[in-house]
Amino acid sequence: MSDNERRVIEEHVIGKELRLLLMPGLLTYYDNLYFDEESRAILRDVGVFPDEYRIKVRLTEVEVRSGAETKGVLKLYPYRDIEAPEA
Repeated sequence: MSDNERRVIEEHVIGKELRLLLMPGLLTYYDNLYFDEESRAILRDVGVFPDEYRIKVRLTEVEVRSGAETKGVLKLYPYRDIEAPEA
Protein backbone atom coordinates (compact mmCIF):
# COMPACT_ATOMS: atom_id res chain seq x y z
CA MET A 1 0.00 0.00 0.00
CA SER A 2 1.43 3.37 -0.96
CA ASP A 3 1.66 6.27 1.50
CA ASN A 4 -1.13 8.06 -0.38
CA GLU A 5 -3.43 4.98 -0.24
CA ARG A 6 -2.76 4.59 3.48
CA ARG A 7 -3.47 8.30 4.14
CA VAL A 8 -6.77 8.22 2.23
CA ILE A 9 -7.96 5.04 3.98
CA GLU A 10 -6.96 6.37 7.41
CA GLU A 11 -8.74 9.66 6.70
CA HIS A 12 -11.96 8.35 5.12
CA VAL A 13 -12.47 4.75 6.31
CA ILE A 14 -10.83 3.87 9.63
CA GLY A 15 -13.13 4.66 12.53
CA LYS A 16 -16.19 5.27 10.34
CA GLU A 17 -19.49 3.68 11.28
CA LEU A 18 -20.63 1.12 8.72
CA ARG A 19 -23.91 -0.74 8.41
CA LEU A 20 -24.01 -4.41 7.54
CA LEU A 21 -27.00 -6.41 6.40
CA LEU A 22 -27.37 -9.95 7.72
CA MET A 23 -28.80 -12.46 5.27
CA PRO A 24 -29.55 -15.76 7.02
CA GLY A 25 -28.30 -18.79 5.14
CA LEU A 26 -31.40 -20.66 4.03
CA LEU A 27 -29.73 -23.57 2.27
CA THR A 28 -26.31 -23.37 3.96
CA TYR A 29 -24.93 -23.50 7.48
CA TYR A 30 -23.60 -19.94 7.20
CA ASP A 31 -25.16 -16.49 7.32
CA ASN A 32 -23.78 -13.71 5.14
CA LEU A 33 -22.98 -10.10 6.01
CA TYR A 34 -23.16 -7.44 3.29
CA PHE A 35 -22.36 -3.73 3.44
CA ASP A 36 -25.41 -1.52 2.89
CA GLU A 37 -25.39 1.00 0.01
CA GLU A 38 -24.11 3.94 2.05
CA SER A 39 -21.30 1.91 3.63
CA ARG A 40 -20.33 0.41 0.28
CA ALA A 41 -20.06 3.96 -1.09
CA ILE A 42 -17.52 4.89 1.63
CA LEU A 43 -15.32 1.97 0.61
CA ARG A 44 -15.86 2.41 -3.13
CA ASP A 45 -14.99 6.12 -3.06
CA VAL A 46 -11.54 5.42 -1.60
CA GLY A 47 -10.89 2.55 -4.01
CA VAL A 48 -11.35 -0.44 -1.69
CA PHE A 49 -12.47 -3.33 -3.85
CA PRO A 50 -13.18 -6.99 -3.00
CA ASP A 51 -10.16 -9.30 -3.05
CA GLU A 52 -7.72 -6.37 -2.82
CA TYR A 53 -8.08 -5.51 0.88
CA ARG A 54 -9.08 -7.23 4.09
CA ILE A 55 -11.55 -5.38 6.26
CA LYS A 56 -11.86 -5.95 9.98
CA VAL A 57 -15.09 -4.79 11.63
CA ARG A 58 -16.24 -4.75 15.23
CA LEU A 59 -19.94 -5.41 15.77
CA THR A 60 -21.26 -3.36 18.67
CA GLU A 61 -25.01 -3.54 18.15
CA VAL A 62 -27.65 -5.29 16.09
CA GLU A 63 -30.76 -3.51 14.86
CA VAL A 64 -33.68 -5.90 14.52
CA ARG A 65 -35.97 -4.87 11.65
CA SER A 66 -39.04 -6.18 9.95
CA GLY A 67 -39.33 -4.45 6.58
CA ALA A 68 -38.95 -0.71 7.25
CA GLU A 69 -39.98 -1.01 10.91
CA THR A 70 -37.29 -1.21 13.60
CA LYS A 71 -38.21 -3.78 16.25
CA GLY A 72 -35.33 -2.97 18.59
CA VAL A 73 -31.58 -2.63 19.06
CA LEU A 74 -29.45 -5.24 20.81
CA LYS A 75 -26.12 -4.09 22.23
CA LEU A 76 -23.30 -6.59 21.79
CA TYR A 77 -20.74 -6.94 24.54
CA PRO A 78 -18.61 -9.95 23.65
CA TYR A 79 -16.25 -11.43 26.22
CA ARG A 80 -13.52 -11.48 23.61
CA ASP A 81 -12.85 -10.40 20.04
CA ILE A 82 -13.62 -13.14 17.54
CA GLU A 83 -11.78 -13.13 14.24
CA ALA A 84 -12.58 -15.10 11.12
CA PRO A 85 -9.91 -17.65 10.20
CA GLU A 86 -7.46 -16.77 7.44
CA ALA A 87 -8.90 -17.59 4.02
